[in-house]
Amino acid sequence: MSRSGQEEPDLPPGAARDLVDLFGRLRSHSQLRVGQIADRAGYTPSHISEVLRGRKTPSPEAATRIVRALGGDENTVRRARRRAEDLIEWKRHQPRESHSRGPSGDLPAGFPVSRRLDYPDVLINIIVGDIFDQDTHLAVSFSDTFDISVADDLIIHSSSLQGQLLQRFYHGDERQLDAQLDAALASIAPAGAELRSDKKHGKLTRYPLGTVAVLGEPQRRVFAVAFGRMGNDLVVRAPIEDLWQCYTRLWEAVYRFGQRGALAIPLIGSGLARVDTLDRNNLLRLILLSFVAYSRRQVVCHELRVVIFPGDASRVAPTGLSAILDTL
Repeated sequence: MSRSGQEEPDLPPGAARDLVDLFGRLRSHSQLRVGQIADRAGYTPSHISEVLRGRKTPSPEAATRIVRALGGDENTVRRARRRAEDLIEWKRHQPRESHSRGPSGDLPAGFPVSRRLDYPDVLINIIVGDIFDQDTHLAVSFSDTFDISVADDLIIHSSSLQGQLLQRFYHGDERQLDAQLDAALASIAPAGAELRSDKKHGKLTRYPLGTVAVLGEPQRRVFAVAFGRMGNDLVVRAPIEDLWQCYTRLWEAVYRFGQRGALAIPLIGSGLARVDTLDRNNLLRLILLSFVAYSRRQVVCHELRVVIFPGDASRVAPTGLSAILDTL
């Protein structure tokens, strides 16, 4: 955000909520009014108000000033600054995405894409939006160590799906999420364990790729699936040769525990999972092909909803999706 008050693009839903939540938690402790925050940060009250509500993007410098004005410590300052830097990276894609939006500017042209298949009898919807806004079961990708710590964005980035799940479903309570993961993984044999001397931070126990931890209540499950290997350098990598098996294990878990309710799944591999050998269209093709192949053996659910992050929408061709669905 500039001091001139220039309008900036809306933030992607998850990132906007994540940053607003951070400011909100600090503000609830400080009890400062908007005008007081503005005075301390050196911005106008109207600017601060827009940022606190997620209506405008703070620059890294502005995020730093606001957090300090709210009494945040240096770890929180660094965390907010990193989020703001990530948002700048997201904004770089905005000019390229503008051509894909419809006349109203609300949705990319050509979305949603929908098709009901005859065999199996299932509805497939491909939409652009926020996966956490869906009233369905959710599939969320994890690493094979099921790390969840977002402290300083060192192990898991707070803007990732795991980070958003932690904030939005568990209100940032890592102990609660860890307890549910431990219970869900209790009957699964680990694949091995790292030494603390090799993996300096986070969890040490590794589970086989494709392991699914089923979280939540029956009416809305979260299927936490290990899609990538957490390196000892804290970088997650998803081997392409293992993706089909990972999806098969996911469909098996949804079949067993989802009670055929609708499932929303993101475009796994397009972000921090680092599947760099497939573009977005081929990642989506892999999801659809594996889902239909498994569903022809036994029905997984009556609706599969693939939710594409708005920043990825311009990299997915709706006409190509229709052609893919026509062949299924």
